[in-house]
Amino acid sequence: MTSGGERSDRELRLREKVQRWLTEEFGPLMVTAEGGISVPAGSSRVWVEVHPYGDDELVVQVTAPVLFDVPPSREFSDWVLENSATWVLGGLVYFEDEEGATLLFRHTILGDYLDKAELLASAYAVGSTADLIDDDLQARFGGERVADV
Repeated sequence: MTSGGERSDRELRLREKVQRWLTEEFGPLMVTAEGGISVPAGSSRVWVEVHPYGDDELVVQVTAPVLFDVPPSREFSDWVLENSATWVLGGLVYFEDEEGATLLFRHTILGDYLDKAELLASAYAVGSTADLIDDDLQARFGGERVADV
């Protein structure tokens, strides 16, 4: 891998492949200046990013926001802990800042041997999971879904 903000040729090629496959499946995409790719997923969005991992590997991180700005509570953090290991493909990511708690659903795939079916299965699983649970969790704990902002 390269140091600093430079992207390796492998990383750029993988990002291009991921973008091509997602465009073929979902049509026009939203792409950030940093190379993150986003597609709609019901009341959420799926974000796909390519990152270096360790010295020689690449990973593809597929993430969908579930809720933002949730008032932190013991009940909410307990729900996250109790449900963290129940997912077959992906898992919950929880953090707090001055705005409140944020809950994401994420799956990470090794990038060097990635195929289209694996990428699309991950994108659909992550997006549909976030879309499935966000309404119920918002009603129970507050916060905002992607569709609300």
